[in-house]
Amino acid sequence: FRPIVPQRPGFGLTTPASAGQYLACAADDLALLIQTLGADDAVMLARDGGAAVALEFAARHPNLPCRVAMLNPRTPKAHAIERTGLLAVVARRLLGNPAIVHSVVELMRRQADRTTIERQLRATCAMAEADRVVLENSETVDGLVRDIQALVSRSYQGFADENFIYAADWSPPPVDHGRWRVLRSGALAKDEPDAPWQGLPGLVIETIPEAGFLAQFSHPKALVAALSAL
Repeated sequence: FRPIVPQRPGFGLTTPASAGQYLACAADDLALLIQTLGADDAVMLARDGGAAVALEFAARHPNLPCRVAMLNPRTPKAHAIERTGLLAVVARRLLGNPAIVHSVVELMRRQADRTTIERQLRATCAMAEADRVVLENSETVDGLVRDIQALVSRSYQGFADENFIYAADWSPPPVDHGRWRVLRSGALAKDEPDAPWQGLPGLVIETIPEAGFLAQFSHPKALVAALSAL
């Protein structure tokens, strides 16, 4: 595989999508990339909130190759399991009030100095031993921090738009073609529902044991094996 990592609209230095067009714009960008490269054997890996873009791509472009692995795809609000704890409560309040998403995300962007980002990164990855091992490498930490800073270097719009999609009760569109895998990290929550993805053709759901948020660093061979099986 040759990895190509496009930024979604409004992330990094990309142009934000027009109002209400985030998913359509992101999906069409992927289609243009595949067509321009002539990549008929393309395989897509979508993580977290990027799963919504992968599904929109499949729905909008049924004539293009569609082999997709979704790594820890974010659960649509209608299927989400109610969790306890401060962060879970804050997340529910945020997702329950789409109008405040942009303001909250801009506040987060203004606090995106290196020290704060690294502290939040380590706190997020504290759940999995595999992630903690990855973050023992200072060069990896530096790269992740710079990447996170770059995602909001121009604006917070992409991050806000993506979170707004989920806050506004997004649900997967009908997809009747392609081959799909849902990959779950074994060290993260084990009770995420399968229901949102059950209608996808050729669906395989599997767990990568002991993997956490940074599975692409800690378990690259497992990811490559899953992509190769599509």
